[in-house]
Amino acid sequence: MPPTRFSPYYRWLEAVLREDIEQGVYKPGDALPTEHQLMRGYKLSITTVRRAVHDLAREGWIYRKAGKGTFVKRNKLEERLARLTSFAEEMLSRNITPQFKLVSAEESTPPTDVMRALKLPPKQNTFLI
Repeated sequence: MPPTRFSPYYRWLEAVLREDIEQGVYKPGDALPTEHQLMRGYKLSITTVRRAVHDLAREGWIYRKAGKGTFVKRNKLEERLARLTSFAEEMLSRNITPQFKLVSAEESTPPTDVMRALKLPPKQNTFLI
């Protein structure tokens, strides 16, 4: 992908690397080429490469390990789903016995914005727990 006419080179490199990550060229946990390899491969200055890598790290696409390199981060949703647990499981993992207490439950008609968000028909009764 060639740089657009008015796009700074660091933005272009950032887009190229982001696209490579999205297309699976670099998978979560994979190391990216070093800054010097990127510099030589794309014929860019080290400052330009560092800015692109810095911006990708700031956006959460990659992370750096001192002395190890730059790596592709796992998808944030994947990280959350990998450790998704119920309330009871979470409490038990902390050696706390989970308890549930119903404070109130009543039938009501929700406000218009709530009905719209839930795609309920007009005047639909719901339970407020």
